[in-house]
Amino acid sequence: MKKFKLRKVKITPKDIQITIFILVMLLILIIPLKLGDNIVVSMPSKTPSEIIKSFNYEGELTSLNIFQNEYASILYKTDEVYKGHLINLKAEKEVLYNDFIKEEEINNFNNKIHELLLLKYPKIIVNILENDANKEYSFEDRELVIYFYPINNLETTRKFNIRVNYQEIYQYLNFDVTLDETYSNESGYDYDSSKRTVSFTFDDGPNNTKTIAILSALEDYKMSATFFMVGYKLENDAQTVISGAKSHSEIGYHSYKHSYFTKQSTDEIKREFKNSDDILYNLTGKHFILTRPPYGAYNKNTLNAIDNIFIRWNLDTNDWRYKDVDYIENYVLSNITDGDIILFHDSYATSVDAVIDLIEKLYMMDIQVVSVSKLAELKNINLENHEVYYSFK
Repeated sequence: MKKFKLRKVKITPKDIQITIFILVMLLILIIPLKLGDNIVVSMPSKTPSEIIKSFNYEGELTSLNIFQNEYASILYKTDEVYKGHLINLKAEKEVLYNDFIKEEEINNFNNKIHELLLLKYPKIIVNILENDANKEYSFEDRELVIYFYPINNLETTRKFNIRVNYQEIYQYLNFDVTLDETYSNESGYDYDSSKRTVSFTFDDGPNNTKTIAILSALEDYKMSATFFMVGYKLENDAQTVISGAKSHSEIGYHSYKHSYFTKQSTDEIKREFKNSDDILYNLTGKHFILTRPPYGAYNKNTLNAIDNIFIRWNLDTNDWRYKDVDYIENYVLSNITDGDIILFHDSYATSVDAVIDLIEKLYMMDIQVVSVSKLAELKNINLENHEVYYSFK
């Protein structure tokens, strides 16, 4: 039997180079290599979809955005409620959204969100969203979306969210984002044509503090209305007229002395209209484009007398007769339908109180209250001079 004999193996320089190369490649694949502030790591063994699926989140996946090649912002929906998650794909763990806001910029970030919320929602709603609501976040391609769910279950059909373009907050974030050259922030005055919408109209003003109180409530809730004013009152209550013109509401014509148009000659109607229109223009730089005949009375002569659009109504609160807050509110809430033009008078304290209550209630019902012109626009109706409109159904 032959004895086993060791053989000498000659190792060449080339063999050493190959061995070193293999060892270096193994080190790169297994051990992180730090280069300055950047860390190069091995790719995870799982795909992003597999990692996300492993968390067993409930609901329908509605949004997925991967940024920095390391984080996944995902959004699930269950029963009309969104739930956001942020996953570190390399560590395969969920992280907090606050981790992506610079610690020293948290107050500035919150102040900016507050500022943008006020553009979209009433102050009272903003206070609830900031202090008494759960928040869900979604980092998307060019914006951060925040969904709000009030804790104490507001009696409302509204959904609350804010889309924040990165241009507004990029300096507060600790990661790079894609910036838009042009964008616009959301506004409460960006009305939705698919929602129920009505027009509030007020006759016989201006009425100083009463008119101002209604204007203020409308502006607070991002609403508007049409105020049909009497010509001779304009100069006597100039500041109210100016405030109305500067608001999102509009001013219409309601004769010069609250006279029956049907009892006036064409010349008299024209003369009084021009006189009133001149006063309005001198105060506000605007002209009348809408006219409501006193008592709703008009004839062919009336319609041809002035180049204006004539507006009547299809829902009359009779607030001048009843002067009762509960009656006015109940009447409107029981009869309101999409496209209504509703008649009030800003001459009575009971009307003012009822309207202020209705503004809040209709807002929570997600019913939009707008001026006559805006209602026609949302209903895609082209208003024409010398024509009469009762509603926009």
